[in-house]
Amino acid sequence: MTEHRKQLESLIGPSPSREPSFRASQRAHQGWFRAFVLKRPPGPYPGRADQTICNTISDPKDENFLTKASATALREAIEDRRAGSAGLIEPTRVRGNLLSSQPLAFNAFGELAADPALCTNWLRTLVPDVIEATSVRFEFRPAHGDIGDNSAFDVAVEYRCSAGPALLGLEVKYTDDFSAKRAGGTWYGGAGDRNEARYRACFERVQGAFSTDYVALVENSTTNQLFRNALIAETAAAQGQYAVVHTGLFFHPGDARAAAAVASFSAGARNVVALPLDRFVESLQLLQLSWPQRRWTMLLWARYLGEELSRFP
Repeated sequence: MTEHRKQLESLIGPSPSREPSFRASQRAHQGWFRAFVLKRPPGPYPGRADQTICNTISDPKDENFLTKASATALREAIEDRRAGSAGLIEPTRVRGNLLSSQPLAFNAFGELAADPALCTNWLRTLVPDVIEATSVRFEFRPAHGDIGDNSAFDVAVEYRCSAGPALLGLEVKYTDDFSAKRAGGTWYGGAGDRNEARYRACFERVQGAFSTDYVALVENSTTNQLFRNALIAETAAAQGQYAVVHTGLFFHPGDARAAAAVASFSAGARNVVALPLDRFVESLQLLQLSWPQRRWTMLLWARYLGEELSRFP
């Protein structure tokens, strides 16, 4: 190894010695972004007070967000949580961990939340019959989508279509694993789970939205979380809040497990959207954008997709 490469790696900072290759590559890329774009030293290693790691920053403010709109969307979402909304936001993690999925959600959709016209134009590239986008929400559960726990969409786009109010609810995954079991090993909504009765009651009411049986959807690590999101949307639709609902997954194109999960789930549910990050960026760049908007799409590419920028020869 050359002395120059050693110096570069020391600036990027330490990584775990063993982890899946996709996560390792993305952690290194976020370490590069932290070191050479944000120009910040490695931050604290979660759970290890005496160590640092390449993908976090100390005493973060808004450095983890690509635009002012993204940072503003986070602050508004935190206020919503304080007002009692569903979902979970850990302010220290979302502001300080570059590898977390939540910053990706705000970096990708914060600009759309700030510009309904841009959101409308983008949404028309993804789902049919869009009249106008009306809101973009983070960690959001519809008023009539309560399935008995704190489950919520990472990102939800509400819009109007010819049939009435409509919803696109997305789970966002960067390198995180899907959440399917409680700490004790019980499937969310599975046999013996405290939410089983409520989930089953909701499922029976909207069973026509699924072509797979309840147990097969719940007792599956790749579909459980996506099923819970779909159950929220379909429950809200059944109670008249929406005329049309779509749910799906927003994910990095290099994450083969995420791609397989949404493909598997879509085989047993209706109106499922698979939205890889590269397709998202491409669909935005094909629109008529202002220069600040185009700059945001380029930053989004560099931050999450431009791995050739951080790859050493």
